[in-house]
Amino acid sequence: MEKKVKLKVFMTLAAGVIGALGFSAPQASASIDRFIIGAYGNPEGANINATQFQYLNNAHVNEIQLSWGYDQSNTATPVQQILGLANQYGIKVQVSDIRMRPWWYEDLTHAQIDSIIGDVTSSYSSYPATDGYVAFDEPGNTTKDIDRAGYANKKFLSFMPNANNSLNLLPIYAYGGMGYTGYRDYVSRVINTAGAQNLKSLSYDFYPFPAGGGTASDYFQNAEIFREIALKYGIKNTMAYLQTGNFPGVRLPNQNEVRWNIYTNVAYGVKGYFTFVWWLPQSNTDMPYAVIAKDGTQSPVYLYLQNVNAEIEKLGPTLIGLDSLEVYHAGSWLPLGTNPVPSGYFWQPTNNVNNHIISHFKNAAGRNYVMVVNDDYSSSQTLSFNIPSKPSGITEVSKTTGLEAATNYNSSTGNISATFLPGEGKLYAITGSITNDFMVNDTDTNIIYTGSSWVYGNNSGSGQYNNDVHYMSGNDDYFEYTFNGTGVQFIGDLQATHGTADVYIDDVFQQTVDCYRVSTLAQQVLFSKSGLTSGTHTIKVVKKSGSYINVDAIKVFTSAVPTSELVPVATTFKHNDTDGKILYSGLSWGYDRDRGVGEFKDDIHFMTENNDYFEFTFTGTGVSYITDKRSNSGTVDIYIDGVFQQTVNCFNTSTLVQQSVYTKTGLTAGTHTIKGIKKSGTYVDVDAFVVTEANPSTLIKMSAGKSYTKSIQPSSSYPDTDNAESTNGIIAGPFSDGKSYGYNISSGQTINVDFTMDLSANKTLRLVKFLKQSGNIQNYAPDSITVYTSTDGINFTQKGQSTSAVNGWYEVKFADTTARYVKVKATKTYGSNADWLFVDEIEAYGI
Repeated sequence: MEKKVKLKVFMTLAAGVIGALGFSAPQASASIDRFIIGAYGNPEGANINATQFQYLNNAHVNEIQLSWGYDQSNTATPVQQILGLANQYGIKVQVSDIRMRPWWYEDLTHAQIDSIIGDVTSSYSSYPATDGYVAFDEPGNTTKDIDRAGYANKKFLSFMPNANNSLNLLPIYAYGGMGYTGYRDYVSRVINTAGAQNLKSLSYDFYPFPAGGGTASDYFQNAEIFREIALKYGIKNTMAYLQTGNFPGVRLPNQNEVRWNIYTNVAYGVKGYFTFVWWLPQSNTDMPYAVIAKDGTQSPVYLYLQNVNAEIEKLGPTLIGLDSLEVYHAGSWLPLGTNPVPSGYFWQPTNNVNNHIISHFKNAAGRNYVMVVNDDYSSSQTLSFNIPSKPSGITEVSKTTGLEAATNYNSSTGNISATFLPGEGKLYAITGSITNDFMVNDTDTNIIYTGSSWVYGNNSGSGQYNNDVHYMSGNDDYFEYTFNGTGVQFIGDLQATHGTADVYIDDVFQQTVDCYRVSTLAQQVLFSKSGLTSGTHTIKVVKKSGSYINVDAIKVFTSAVPTSELVPVATTFKHNDTDGKILYSGLSWGYDRDRGVGEFKDDIHFMTENNDYFEFTFTGTGVSYITDKRSNSGTVDIYIDGVFQQTVNCFNTSTLVQQSVYTKTGLTAGTHTIKGIKKSGTYVDVDAFVVTEANPSTLIKMSAGKSYTKSIQPSSSYPDTDNAESTNGIIAGPFSDGKSYGYNISSGQTINVDFTMDLSANKTLRLVKFLKQSGNIQNYAPDSITVYTSTDGINFTQKGQSTSAVNGWYEVKFADTTARYVKVKATKTYGSNADWLFVDEIEAYGI
C-alpha cells in the first residue's frame, strides 16, 4: 500500500504482515546498530513541537520515517525542524522530501535523479538525526520503476555511505499483473536490481486486520516468502509496518491485536517496525484514527504501542544480534503458506491444539534462542514443550529488564511451559548444546520447485514419508532447499521409471544419483552430505534423465550424519541406451520403449545390418556393455580406443535381459571409447553401459611444478620466489619464512588477484584447492576464491566458489571437466587484522 500524507489511495483488500524468511548466500547487507521501534508519518504545523517528541520518547520510539508528501509538510523547513527536535530526543529520522516524488511517478533519467538527490541531501546531510532517506515506496509497476528504486537507493549511498535507506516493497496481494512469475520473482528482481550489498534493510507493508474481522489469510504466507528471499540474498535486516489506523478496508486494532502484530513480525526475524500511521495528516478525510490525532492528542492505540514497545526496547539488544534460522507453526490448523514443526525438531510442542509459532535463532557466538508466540490474539494460552536433547539450561530474556530470568525448565525431563497473553511472544535463551536433526516433508514451503513439470501426489499408499511426494518429468527441472546445519539427505523413491539427477551443495556439483530400480523402494536415501561448515547451505537436485525423479523428504543434520545413513559417492554409473554420448552409426538402428520385459529403463536400441556399430565415449577406468541375450541375437566385435578386444556372442536359447557380455577394467584414468560392430545374427542390442570412475581418493595432482601467472604482482617485501611458491609443493609456515608471498591491502580497499596455471596439456579435472594462510591474530586468508577453467587460456568457465576453508584448504569441487588452464580468483577486503593477503599452494586434481 502506498503511504501518502493525504492517504488518497488505499487497497480495499487489506491484509498482511511485513516479514521475511530466509537463507544466506551472497554478500550480506550492512548491519544496523539497534532494533528500530519506529513511527511513520509527519507532524505538521503546530504539531512540530517538543510535546510530540516527548510522546515519541515516552512510547520508546527511536526512529521516524517521514511520509511521501504532496504539500508543504515535506519541504525543507519543516523537515529540518523535525530533524532538530529528533536530535534533542535521541531519535533518528529517515528523510522524505516533496522534491523526491517525481522519480516515483515519472520516467526520469539517472542524471535527473542525480540532480534531485544532490539537492535533497544538501538540505539534510549536516543534521545528526538524519539516518537515511526514503528511497522508494512499492516499486514494481514497471521494470523502469524497479530500476529507479534501485538507482535512487545507490545514489543516496554515494552521498551517505552508512545511510539506513528505506526501500519498501508491495505485499503479496498487490504485486500481481506486472509480469512476474510469482511473489518470489518480484522480491528477487527488486533485490537484484538494487544490489543486496546496497540494502541495509528491506521492508514491505501488509495490514492484517480487515474491517469485517479476522485476519488476512495470506499474512503469514507473505512473511514466509519475504523472509526466505531476503535471507537467500544475505539481507538480515528486514522491517515491518504495523497496522495502527483504520483506513478504508481495515479496522482499528485493539491492544491484543497490536501485541500480536508486533510479536508475529519479530518471530519472522524483523529487526524493526514502523507504525502506519503515527500522526493523522491534517488533510486526511479517509482515516478516523491514527496513533496521534489531528489535534495532537493520543488515541487509544498510543497506550497499546507504549506497552509493547517498552518490552521490545528491552528485548532489542538481544534481538538485533540474532540470525533467523527456522520458523514453524503448531496447533489445530496450519495458516496458509506455513510449515508444521518437523519430526525430530529440537523444540517439540507437547500439546498441538493451541496455535502458536516457534522461531529458532542463533547469535554470532553460536548460542541458540527460541521465540514462542501465541498465535491467538483473543485468548491467553498455556503452552508446553519438550526439548529431547535436554540442554543444561533455558532462560527467558526478560521483557522488563532485558536480562535472562529463570523459567520452569527441567533439564532432567527437557520440559518447559509458560502462560502467554493473547498475541504475546517470549524469547528463550538456551545454554548447552542441542541436537536438531529433523525431517522436512516435500510439502514444506521452503522447498522451491522450479520448472513446469512438477506434480504433487498424495495418498499414494506406497510407503512414502507422510504418504506423499512431489515428482518432476522434465529434464533440467529442479528443486532447492536451504537449511541450517552440517549435513543433509535427499530422500526419494527408486523406481523403474526413474532416471538420474545431479546434486549440488551451495552451487557446487557433488554427484549424479541414479534413482532407477526394477521394483519400487520408497523412502530411500538417494544422497547424503556430511561435514559441512555449521551454517546456512542449499541443496539443489536437477533431473537429467528418465521419466521421473521425485522428492519425498529432506533430512537436516546439525550433528554428524550417522555412518549407517551415509551414501557413498558412486564409483560406477549406469548410462542408459538413450544417453546422448552414445553414437549409433548405420541405417538399421531402431529404438523400442515400454517393453515390459526387464531391460534397464524399459527400453533398448537394436541394429540388424552387419557392420553397423555403436560408440560410447566415457571418462573412467572401466566399462561394461549391457545387452539382451536372445535366440535371434548374433555377435559383435568390441574395440577399446580403436584397438580390437574380442568378439562377443549375444546368443542364448531363452531371453536374458540386462546381461553384461563384455567388461574392461584397469584402464588409465581418463577418457576412453568403446565401439561395437555387428558381425552376425538377426539383431544386436544396446541396453546400457556401466562406467567405473576413478576413486575420488586417488585423484592425481595435475598442478605440481606447473607454471602460473598473476594478475597483480605481490609486494616486494614478500615476493614470489622463482615464481614457483604456489606449485612447488612446499607448505609455508609463518608469513616471514619466505615460502609464501603477500599483497598489502589499504583501508577501504578490496583486491582481486587472478592466478592462472598452465597444466601443459588438457587434463580431466575435478578439484581445485587453495591453502589458507593465517597468523596468530592476523587473517591473511582470502574472503573467497572462485575457480575457472579453460582449454585455450582465453575463454574461461566458472566452476565454483569457496568462502570458507576446511582442514586448512579452500576447496572447489566440480563435475569432470577437460581443461588445460585453471584460473583462481582470490578476493579480500581490508579489515581489522586483515590488511594482507598471503598466498602459498594452489593445487588442481583430476583423473
